[in-house]
Amino acid sequence: MALTTGDRLNKATVSSIQSRMGVVPAYKPTGIKKATDAVSAVLDVEAEKKANQEELRWKIDYKIKTRETITNFARENFDDPDTFTKLTDAYIASSEAQAPVRFKNFAKEFSSTLAFQKGDTIWNEANNKSKLALQNSFNLESEQMISSQVEQIMKLTKDKEEEYWFDTLLPGVSDHIDIYGKLWSDLTASEQAVTPDPDSYKQGLLLGFESKRLESNALDALNMAQSIDSGYIAELGFLPSDYITEVSKIEKELAQFAKEYVKDPMFDKSSSGAVFTDSNYNEREKLIETVTAEIQEWNVGNKKNVDKQLILINQQKEQDIINFRENIEEGNIQTDEALNVFLYSINATDEQVKDIKDTNLKTQIITDLSRTLTRFENGKVVNLQDGGKLESSIINTKALLENKGIDMTIDEIKQQSINMQMFSILNIERPNLTFKDYFSMDLLSVADSGFVNDQTNLTSLMKLSNTYGIVPDKLDDYFSMVDMLNYEVIEDQKQLGVMAQFAYNLSIQKGRPLSFKEGKGNDNFDNLVELHKSLRKVSEYNNAKRAGLTTSQLEDIEKGATEDRRNIIEQWFGQYINADQTFLDEKMLLLEKIIEDENLNVQKIIEDFSENKQEDGPWWGFGFFDTDLIDGNNEANISGRDNQLENSFQFVIKEMDEQLKLRVAASFKDGTYKGEMSKESIIKAYKKNLSYVLNTIRARGYGFNENDWTS
Repeated sequence: MALTTGDRLNKATVSSIQSRMGVVPAYKPTGIKKATDAVSAVLDVEAEKKANQEELRWKIDYKIKTRETITNFARENFDDPDTFTKLTDAYIASSEAQAPVRFKNFAKEFSSTLAFQKGDTIWNEANNKSKLALQNSFNLESEQMISSQVEQIMKLTKDKEEEYWFDTLLPGVSDHIDIYGKLWSDLTASEQAVTPDPDSYKQGLLLGFESKRLESNALDALNMAQSIDSGYIAELGFLPSDYITEVSKIEKELAQFAKEYVKDPMFDKSSSGAVFTDSNYNEREKLIETVTAEIQEWNVGNKKNVDKQLILINQQKEQDIINFRENIEEGNIQTDEALNVFLYSINATDEQVKDIKDTNLKTQIITDLSRTLTRFENGKVVNLQDGGKLESSIINTKALLENKGIDMTIDEIKQQSINMQMFSILNIERPNLTFKDYFSMDLLSVADSGFVNDQTNLTSLMKLSNTYGIVPDKLDDYFSMVDMLNYEVIEDQKQLGVMAQFAYNLSIQKGRPLSFKEGKGNDNFDNLVELHKSLRKVSEYNNAKRAGLTTSQLEDIEKGATEDRRNIIEQWFGQYINADQTFLDEKMLLLEKIIEDENLNVQKIIEDFSENKQEDGPWWGFGFFDTDLIDGNNEANISGRDNQLENSFQFVIKEMDEQLKLRVAASFKDGTYKGEMSKESIIKAYKKNLSYVLNTIRARGYGFNENDWTS
């Protein structure tokens, strides 16, 4: 039979073999046994160490994680204990369930203790916040209640005080105190120690209301007295030194009331008296101190009001005097009776009396003089006396005034007389004009309205100036205002144009030159005449239209006219008014220097251009016609320059040379012109402006009115 593998039923062991062999087992420990035992003991110690380390590691990790988690819960819900409790309870349960069996108690104990600590802080915060919110709400309601009660108290009359106190105020205060008591009882002992108890709080409230009642009564009495005093002052016009004010009387009464009230708040049995009697001596002293302080503050304000009233009365008095004086100066001479009535009504001082009476007398004398010297009739000034007699009349008038105690110079007499005549001239076109208006008017506005071209005005001014040997001070002031204008502002440019035209128109009138006094007006007058001569070279659009120019040429002129006027005015300012105000003169000097240094023949540029323009005859002339540079008329010419056009040609060359220098220099910017100016840029600027300047010369309207310049 083949061998098969089966289970071994009897397994041989060391002991079984020994038994079979009759070997008795030995029970003494062998070396191996000892070694095994020693190793086993070492392993037990190591296992214990490892177990301890694992426990420490788990507990530390758990503490860190738990502390972090619960701290975050606390931060996010620092004033919400309910939400914090829900979150921490869920976390404690979860962490306990996940902890190893041997650490479950530790996990629950540690997390619960930490949650309790944080929760207690959160609860205290929430409680404090709730208390604070209640206190803030109470404080707001308290302010509103107190404000409302005080407002009502300050409106009460004495006969209504007692009724309001007991029927309205005390019931409202009682409800308020009940709420306060509940809030106070909810405070901690330390908080209560620094917070008035309900009884003290109530007493403080009632004392405050009593203070306002006393204050209201005192101020009512003082205000009534003050109104009486103000009425008396207003009626009288001043405050007599011996006048005992009603306010001072009330102050004495209030002082006496204070003394009696401190002793006994019910001292006056005949009146409703004090409605709050539950106060001690010290409390009433403090009440009176508070009320006295309010009275003192009222007195400060009252003194200011009295002073203000007196100031206003004096101001009105001064204004009445000014108005009365101006009325006289306008020619409304008053009788002695009318003067006395007015002066008495304002309680005038001696100085004011003299001033008004002197003004009336002076106006009467000067008016009489003026009527004997000149008269305005039939549109012109008529002399009533010759030069010698006029001067004699003025000298006699000066002597008469001095005899009356009125000191006036010859020039002042002349000026006042000529002003009367000037006023009468202006009054023709402006019938509502007053003398006050005349003296306050700005001739800038008058001149701009057409005054400068009114021949009646012009001849009248010249006549008055020749007669009196002076100009009206209005005219002198007008021509002195040049340096107040800004050449860069378009409106000021217009004013300068009008002023220059006014000066020119006056300069061409018949008679002796205007007699300005020494000063700016005198200096500026001749300079303004020259300005007008320069400005009239700038074509006015209506004249330009009559010069036969094309539409594009007219548009070009219209665009450049404002710039040209500005350039002319700027150059004029630099020469006559303020050289430091403009760069144009400097640019002109640099332009001329470069032209000279570079040997630049600008005259040739102008002539070549002009010759080409002159030879631009009509196309149908086949070159046999030349064109007049000024009027555009055509002349037959075979070759060379036409002799009949030479005068126009030379005139244009001269004018173009002058205008081009100014326009080219002005075309460079103020801040960069030194770096921009060169031979090439100057040639370019000249060529660019040649056509425009020629058109402006043609458009000056020769044969038309060259003196018009308006914008």
